[in-house]
Amino acid sequence: MFPEVLLKTPNWLNYFLTSDGRKVPLDSKTGRGAFKKNSGERAASRSTYEEACRRNPRRLGFDLDEPFLGVDLDHVLEAGKLTSRGAELLAALPKTYTEISPSGTGLHLYYLCGNHHKLPNLVIGDAIEIYSRLRWFTATNVKFGNSVDFLKLLSEKDARGIFALGILPEEKQTLTSIEPGFWTTAALLARLEAWKKFIPGFDFRPDGNWPFNPVPRAAGLRLARRQPAFATANASAAFGNWSSPVVGFIRSHR
Repeated sequence: MFPEVLLKTPNWLNYFLTSDGRKVPLDSKTGRGAFKKNSGERAASRSTYEEACRRNPRRLGFDLDEPFLGVDLDHVLEAGKLTSRGAELLAALPKTYTEISPSGTGLHLYYLCGNHHKLPNLVIGDAIEIYSRLRWFTATNVKFGNSVDFLKLLSEKDARGIFALGILPEEKQTLTSIEPGFWTTAALLARLEAWKKFIPGFDFRPDGNWPFNPVPRAAGLRLARRQPAFATANASAAFGNWSSPVVGFIRSHR
């Protein structure tokens, strides 16, 4: 059985598989596509666990939002056993409720976190993805090994430590401050100038149009999908909420 805190939180949904293997989220109440509206109205597509089970108990998903933190370990199981990278990551993560993903090759870990609003949206690293919002996980209720039956409650410091696992060593050395925080516009622009050297063709215009524009089309779409729209450059106080996706983008486009 899923941990009680998940069962009692109305963040559930269903999904269906496309012919190419993509998982498309469904609103359990209507059977229609979920999350079609903006992120501020995302909750409208969520349902109770009971509603999701009535729709399809074999295709369940859980939408991550405050106070939940989700960790997705990709391709860390081979024939049911941890790879060396999987063992390394699991040893570094606090013990919490852990499921095997539908593919049988990945793991999903769920946490609770205080000061959730101060966390980045996501970090994508080597075989590990960490999410605090704007992401849903397939939910299998297939526990991995001797996983505990509860969600570990993390301090903000511990949660940031988990996000740090998704950042490669060279990024830690080069991007000296990726932690969420309150950035002045000047500090924000200085950081973006420093990032230019990592991405051929990367540019930005601090005109109040967030995510920054122009950037390469793929980058703009990638960031826009994952980040809330900020109204003005004065919203750089929220820079921590999108610094991590930029780090992930740098990783994949260097």
